[in-house]
Amino acid sequence: MLKRERLAVDFSERRLLALAFVSWQEYHTYATSLRRKVQHNIAEQKRRTMFSDWRELTTGAKRDRRDKEVQAERCGRKLCLRLAIHQWIRGVVVSKREREMDDMVATKWQQVNKWLESTN
Repeated sequence: MLKRERLAVDFSERRLLALAFVSWQEYHTYATSLRRKVQHNIAEQKRRTMFSDWRELTTGAKRDRRDKEVQAERCGRKLCLRLAIHQWIRGVVVSKREREMDDMVATKWQQVNKWLESTN
């Protein structure tokens, strides 16, 4: 009977050991799945954060580029207007000089004509 009891105790201990191992395996599987889920959530959050940062950066760059294009267009218009005004002013100055030269030539011709009439 002693052998039988010992076998029963051994069987009970082995059964408890098997149950403990199975329960440890289940805990390990559960903990591993939780760890994987947390790592996946962290990776997903990082990906979302990176995507939102990228989107914010690209939209900011797009807005900056659009603003710079508008500013360049305004500056181009101003430059064209300034160039046109400068050329107009230069044209006015040249035309004034031409009139002065024409007047000087006309007065010289008048002087030459008077001199010719006085010598005849």
